[in-house]
Amino acid sequence: MATRGGQDGNNNATKSKVWSDALRKHIVQNPEELEKAAKAIFAKAKDGDVAAMKEIGDRLEGKVAQRIEGAGENGEHLFTGLTIEFVNSKNSTSE
Repeated sequence: MATRGGQDGNNNATKSKVWSDALRKHIVQNPEELEKAAKAIFAKAKDGDVAAMKEIGDRLEGKVAQRIEGAGENGEHLFTGLTIEFVNSKNSTSE
């Protein structure tokens, strides 16, 4: 891992893992609470809670890929391709 100024690099993943680990530990110790939470979110979705519906969909099918569109400053197309040309210097002519 790269370091700067004596500190390790990005630790954001580690921070979120602490939260996930705490949730997993709680669920292992209290498995009935996970089922209660699942029933609660399904009840909210059944009552029309769009956020609950989205959460269920995201968990079952995965999040929908975000489409990213863009254009240059004046609306022109952004760079979308690259052409590489290899030139053999032994066969080229120079003046």
